[in-house]
Amino acid sequence: MQRKDTEVLHEPFGEPYYYGPERLSKRYSQAQCAASNAKDVTYSDIHHLIMQAQESAAGKLIVVKDMAQYIVRPERISASPRVNPTVIPDTDLKKFRHTFLMRDPQKTIPSYYRATKGDCGDFGEFDPNEAGFAELQTLMEYIKRLLPDDRLVLLDSADLISEPERALRLFCDGVGIPFEECMLSWERKHVSSFDKWKGFHDQAQNSTGFQEIPHEKEEVNLPQSITDAIERNMPIYESLQEVKLKV
Repeated sequence: MQRKDTEVLHEPFGEPYYYGPERLSKRYSQAQCAASNAKDVTYSDIHHLIMQAQESAAGKLIVVKDMAQYIVRPERISASPRVNPTVIPDTDLKKFRHTFLMRDPQKTIPSYYRATKGDCGDFGEFDPNEAGFAELQTLMEYIKRLLPDDRLVLLDSADLISEPERALRLFCDGVGIPFEECMLSWERKHVSSFDKWKGFHDQAQNSTGFQEIPHEKEEVNLPQSITDAIERNMPIYESLQEVKLKV
């Protein structure tokens, strides 16, 4: 976000995924969706928003940071790799340069659980179906088939923490943009685009760089649903180690 040549759209597909008439999520009730400002937002609306941002970017890079699960249809996770698993047509998927970010389930799933136990508005409880690893793998495999000439760029957040400069240099090289030193640090401040997901970005807003986040001592025993979700998603994470950027 701190690059002057970049504009970031933060998780815009969350609106149609959770609230819109084409929503894939069952997290919110019909009444909650009807009361939302995003109740009429479609996936086509978000695509149009992104294209408009690109048209008015005046040479800037438009970065859409989003979640694979927001666009991958659950019923197509195990479908043929030749079938588009997303809600976005191939013609539109081809307009983007796709990159991928993953994090160890042993870290990301408890982190997600902790967020839902805090003040996260009406988001509700932890849902193991929102871990997102199967969707990430499904989307990545399809993009590889759809855009075979694009180099696969999969970054592990553990590498961002341990070797941030090298990881980001490899990332930039992979997508064909210059690395900038300003990517390594930023000011601690409120980010208005984070407001829509209350409680999920507090630590990010209070950070100044890539570093391990210290947590207070957790419960000795995590709920069974959390440990089950970790166990279920570890094989996917481990298999993706083979194709990630080697930092």
